[in-house]
Amino acid sequence: MVKNAVSAARGFGHIEKKRQWFHQFLDFYDLESKMLGREVQSVQSQLQLPVKSGRCREMVNCLRENFIYSEKRARDFVFSSLEATLFDAGAHAVAPTLARLSREVAADARDRAARVGYEFSSWSTTTKAVFNSMLAAGVLLSVAGTPVPLDIQAQATLIVGLKSGYRDITEAYLIECLIRKLGNVSSRDHKALAHALFRQFDPNVPVEALEDRVVMLLATLADRVILRPDGLYASRVDPM
Repeated sequence: MVKNAVSAARGFGHIEKKRQWFHQFLDFYDLESKMLGREVQSVQSQLQLPVKSGRCREMVNCLRENFIYSEKRARDFVFSSLEATLFDAGAHAVAPTLARLSREVAADARDRAARVGYEFSSWSTTTKAVFNSMLAAGVLLSVAGTPVPLDIQAQATLIVGLKSGYRDITEAYLIECLIRKLGNVSSRDHKALAHALFRQFDPNVPVEALEDRVVMLLATLADRVILRPDGLYASRVDPM
């Protein structure tokens, strides 16, 4: 009985030591995790990685509600695929309808992205959003060489080309849409606009470069948008 009691006491002693060691390990791990979290936040701050602020979310939601939101990198794949698809169609003297063009561009953009390891799933939705913004911006050209309007006939219209500078015109339209729809976009919103329209998960792209693109695109809207004395942007034309 005494031996058994001593053995049991020793066993409990070992268990208690293991329990204390385990809790010390958890405390250390928790401390390391907190330190690592602070280091990551510090690095993010130094690299100025885009942070999706409340203002940025408001802008993204506005674009989504109008069916024209697209992430920057995916948008660029769609643009590149559109150019290649129209070039190929021109080489074969076959003009696709807008509906067919949208499907072919979505498939090509998916393939291009896969080849470079860019993981993205919503190619059909994103392509439609990009095409909606291009239609609204008036950069898709019909056989007559005129912009295809955003109406019930658009999807059945043959597309043969793109207006010169169509990328800038399309992205400038996104900014113009936000100015019109939100009604409170100001000169203090350049960073939020940069994050909403051009946010990329690449620390090598400075936020300042994205803000510079915003002001460049705003300058192209000089005949359509004004800067009021209170710092708010306002449309010169009737609201959409």
